[in-house]
Amino acid sequence: MKSFFAKIKDNLPTGLTAKLIRAVVIIFFIIGLVFFILSTLQVYELEKLVRAEGEEHTEQIAAESTEAMDKLIRDSLKELSYMAADKTDDELWVNGYELSILSAQVKDVLEHPENYNRIPVYKPDPKNADKLTLQLLAPDGYENISPESMDKLERLANLAPIMATYIGSYTIDCYISLPDGTTLAMDKMSHKKFDENGNVKPYDATTRPWFKEAVELGDTRFGPAEHSFFYDFNIVVYSYPIYVNGELGAVLEGALKIDKLQGRVEACLLGDTGFNVLISKHGQLVSTSRQEGELAMREELSEDIRNTVNPDIKRIIDLGLAGESGTEIVEVDGKKYYAGYAPLVTVNWTQISFISVDEMMEPTERMTEETREAYERMEARIKNAFRMSLLAMFCVIGIVVLVTIVVVSRLARKRVSPIKHMTMRVNEMSGDSLDFKMEDIYRTGDEIETLAKAFESQSEKLKNYMEENIRISAEKQKIDAEMAMATQIQDSMLPKLTAAFSDRPEFDLYAKTVPAIDVGGDFYDFFFVDDDHLAIVIADVSGKGITAALFMALSKQMIQSQMLLNDGDIEKALTTANIRLIEESIPDMFVTVWLGVITLSTGNLKFIDAGHEYPAIRRGSGRFEIEKDIHSITVAALKKAKFKVNEITLEHGDMLYLYTDGVTEAHNAAGAMFGMERLGEALNEAAEFTPEAVDNKVRERISEFVGETEQFDDITTLCFRYN
Repeated sequence: MKSFFAKIKDNLPTGLTAKLIRAVVIIFFIIGLVFFILSTLQVYELEKLVRAEGEEHTEQIAAESTEAMDKLIRDSLKELSYMAADKTDDELWVNGYELSILSAQVKDVLEHPENYNRIPVYKPDPKNADKLTLQLLAPDGYENISPESMDKLERLANLAPIMATYIGSYTIDCYISLPDGTTLAMDKMSHKKFDENGNVKPYDATTRPWFKEAVELGDTRFGPAEHSFFYDFNIVVYSYPIYVNGELGAVLEGALKIDKLQGRVEACLLGDTGFNVLISKHGQLVSTSRQEGELAMREELSEDIRNTVNPDIKRIIDLGLAGESGTEIVEVDGKKYYAGYAPLVTVNWTQISFISVDEMMEPTERMTEETREAYERMEARIKNAFRMSLLAMFCVIGIVVLVTIVVVSRLARKRVSPIKHMTMRVNEMSGDSLDFKMEDIYRTGDEIETLAKAFESQSEKLKNYMEENIRISAEKQKIDAEMAMATQIQDSMLPKLTAAFSDRPEFDLYAKTVPAIDVGGDFYDFFFVDDDHLAIVIADVSGKGITAALFMALSKQMIQSQMLLNDGDIEKALTTANIRLIEESIPDMFVTVWLGVITLSTGNLKFIDAGHEYPAIRRGSGRFEIEKDIHSITVAALKKAKFKVNEITLEHGDMLYLYTDGVTEAHNAAGAMFGMERLGEALNEAAEFTPEAVDNKVRERISEFVGETEQFDDITTLCFRYN
């Protein structure tokens, strides 16, 4: 009986078949050896190339990202520090402005004492501690106060309620001092005005710097930081002189508690390492969140910190005090910081915002490190892929040799198998499974292998295409979400017809805006100046998109705040808003504004048309007509612009229709505009003349006119009916 190996030997091919098999084996061996050598050399060169490109690319990314981040940080910090300084400056300006308002009341008492009763005033009483109390202070004993001064002081006591309104979260006292030094004081610290013997401390206002310097200056005076005469804390004192018939009548004083002011300064801290400092025009460190080091608070408030800080910090302090703003990199206590400085124009101070360079550059350094690690992972994957390729190659060679020996006779039948297998794999490609990988069965060395490689290549391209589409879709969804949020925020800024408006019988009101893109530059506003005066605004900011939306928000807030500050005086309000917008807005941005105030009890309407569209007015039951008013220049176009006030009277039943140029300039597919004539026709077509019905009819006619044409400009309207 033959052994197992003998049987195998008997079945081995012989003759020419054996020679062919040996030739195939030798050829495959040579091919494998050459492929191994070439692949090794190629992988070695590829690794060198990837390593070199990675280092070069990483260094380039680091340099470019550092430069871009530095510019972004400088620009952003300059803007943020300017805004922070402006908020602090606003607080100081408001306190000085309130003091100047009180001065008019004091002057009236001094000029017309006969119009005011005498109200007794008393010296400080410790029982009134922490109570807002009017107190009498004397420079040399209460018995030495002259009758004339006492008469003035007792009549000035009528202003106690007004003085009390100025004491708040920042202002701690309010003084009215006569030229002889006698003083009316309003504060909550009666108990602080006594010496160790329980006697009221003498107080001569004429010896205080705030009194003397206000008289010398002849205007509002903001002093340096100082330790209070009465109170055991640091303050900033501001004062205002009052003259009656050319003679000094009194000097008003107010004091800000520095630790309260510091809360305002620290409200805009940046990052984990950020801190802010506030420096007076005398170089005093008024406020700082720094606990130690060269920018920590000094024990002596009178010290000029420019004499102790390093030259870089001194330079930016001098620039800020000179009225300049900007961003620099400086060293603080041995560490590099970005420093954004800006002036406080009201008091000639400067506020500086600091944040560590390391903190701001951390994302750039992290991105650089991640890039370096990515290239290292790529190099490792190349090595691993090479090893796997070698293994696959030797497996394929072994299988091919074995198949050649065993199944030479079945070669023809086996050549069909790869095509069937390929067809099956292609049919399986669907949904998320789009992979077509090169398999051993396709390695036939002829058109079958070429076709398989083509399928593999197309599969890879298709996967890359799908991944790119997914990435682009995700980015678009993110942008759409951000724009939707911006639209929601912008919409929330526009006033709503709450019960405060809809329940008023004197008028009906309706307003609507539809931006051309997600966010726009048109806006409307309506608010009560007081119970009898309603302010109405409609405006159109130049440009579109995010920039216009930001300028729109600034313009709306600025106009409304100035209207309220100026008690509904549209000329003063728009003039001030124009100046502030030019100072704070983006260059070359402007806004057309229609601003009016309606006296609800009389129907009197005063308005300014600053480059806006003419309003349409319907008198009684008549037809809408265009009101050719006096135009003024657009807002934020010219700092010294003068705005002309128009005045008309609305009768009961009259309607006012305001709109932006997006209404009359709406285009159809032929390029024609909706125009004033079609607007007039639409206004008079309403089935009922309510503001909402009139506006809906106009928008209906615009929609019919433009058809499928994409909206070109924001469309904003406001309709008011005087009942």
